[in-house]
Amino acid sequence: MKRRYWILILGCILIFTGCIIYILNSPRRIQLLIDGVPGKVRTRKITVADILAEAGIAWTDADRIFPRLNYWMTEDTVLRVDHQAQIRLNRSEAEFTFLSTENLAGNVLLDGGVKLFPGDGLLLNENEIMPDSPVQKAGEIRFSIAALNSYRLVDDLDGTVQTVYTNARTVGEALQDPAVSIPADAVIIPAPESAFYDGMTIEIAKLRQLVITVDGEEISLTSSGSSVGEALARAGIPLQGLDFSVPAEDQPLPADGRITLTRVREDLAVAAVSLDYQTEWTGDDSKPLDTLEVDTEGRKGLKGTFTRTRYQDGVETGKVSSPERTLAEPVTARKTYGTQITVQTVTTADGTFEYWRSVPVYATSYSPCRSGTDSCIHGTSSGAKVERGVVGMSYTWYLLFGGQSVYIPGYGTAVVGDVGRSPTNDNRWVDLAYTDADYVPWSEHTTIYFLTPVPSEIQWVLP
Repeated sequence: MKRRYWILILGCILIFTGCIIYILNSPRRIQLLIDGVPGKVRTRKITVADILAEAGIAWTDADRIFPRLNYWMTEDTVLRVDHQAQIRLNRSEAEFTFLSTENLAGNVLLDGGVKLFPGDGLLLNENEIMPDSPVQKAGEIRFSIAALNSYRLVDDLDGTVQTVYTNARTVGEALQDPAVSIPADAVIIPAPESAFYDGMTIEIAKLRQLVITVDGEEISLTSSGSSVGEALARAGIPLQGLDFSVPAEDQPLPADGRITLTRVREDLAVAAVSLDYQTEWTGDDSKPLDTLEVDTEGRKGLKGTFTRTRYQDGVETGKVSSPERTLAEPVTARKTYGTQITVQTVTTADGTFEYWRSVPVYATSYSPCRSGTDSCIHGTSSGAKVERGVVGMSYTWYLLFGGQSVYIPGYGTAVVGDVGRSPTNDNRWVDLAYTDADYVPWSEHTTIYFLTPVPSEIQWVLP
C-alpha cells in the first residue's frame, strides 16, 4: 500500500514539474514601451535582462528600465526602457548640452533645467513641435527655443482684453491668428499696415457718430474708443490740462453720442519783493588794514504771493491768492577784513610823512565863493575858516575822521574839518579848501594819507 502511495505522489510531482516547464518554455507576448514607442515581443525568456537581449534592445546602466533586470516578466506587465540621450539646446544664441531619459519634448527640457513659457516657440532639428511631442532618440537631438513677440488685443466692442503671441511684422499679419475674430466693419488701431513691435496694444473699435460741443460750436464727426477721452483724442479734440467733459473722460460713450467739452485754463501771477541779506564781518590781524576778502557771496531772498485765476471757455470763474510767504531765503554774506596796522612813511616834495592808513580818493576843490551856493560861505562845519589846510568829506566820513590830520600829494597837509557832497555820491572823496585869492581847481584821482598818531578808535571797514 505504501509503495502505491509513493508512486502516486511521484507521478503528481512529475506532472506538476512538466506543467511548470511547459509554461515557462512556452512563448509569451510581452508588451514593450521603448523610448515611448509601444511594441510587443514573443519570447520564452523569463527575466527582463534576457528578454531585452533576445529582442536586441541595447541598454546601459544610465538608461531607465522598468521593471528591474532580474524581474520575471508576465504578459500583464509592460517592459519599459527609456534610453539616456545627449541633448543639444540652442537658446538666445547660446548652446549647451545635457543628458535626459525623458521622451516628451517638454520633459526633456526640464531635465536640462529649462522651462517653457507662453509664447515660446520650440524647434526639434529645425522642425516646429509642441511641448508634448515625443522625441525620437535616433540620431542627433537638437532643440531650439525662440520667444515669440506678444501684443495686447483690446476689443472695445465687448470690453475683452487678451494677450496674443505672433511672429508678425505688421499689425495686419498679427491679426491673422485664428484665435482673433474681427468684425467686418471694425476699425483697427493702429492701422493694419503699421509696423508691429513686441508688447504693443492693438484695439478693435467701431466708429460712432458723435456731436461735440466745444468753444461755443457743435461739431459732428465720427470717432471710436472705449471711453469719452479716447474718442475725443482720436477725433483730434483731446482734453488738455484742466479741461473736462460731460460725460467725464473715463466714462463710456453716451448712447446719444453728445459730448460737451469745456476748456479750462489757469493764469498764475506772482507778486514778489526782494529780501536783503545780512553781512557777517570777521577781523583777521594777519591781514593788512583795508584788506577785504569775501568768504561767501551774499544773495537776496524773495517773498511774495501767488494769485491763481481760473477761466472756463474764456470766462473768469474764480481767483485764489496764497498767503505771503518766503519764496527764497536770503544768503548771508561772510567777509573777512584785515586789522593789521603798519605805520609807514611817504617821501614827497613837501617832505616825509608818517601815516597809518592810505585810501584812494577822488579830489575836488572849493573856496568861500565857490562852494556851489548862491552866496559866499566862509566858515566850515568844524568852525574853521575856508582856507588851505582844511578838507571836507561826506557826512559819513566826517563822523569817522573829523579832526584827523591828513596829507594829499600836491595839496599838502590838512585837517578834516568840513562836510560836503560828493559829486560821485561816493564816500571816497575829498574836497580841498582854498581862499578865493589862492583857489586852485581840482578834479582828479589821488591818495589821502592819514597821518600818525593812530587813533584809539578805528573804523576797520570803510563805508
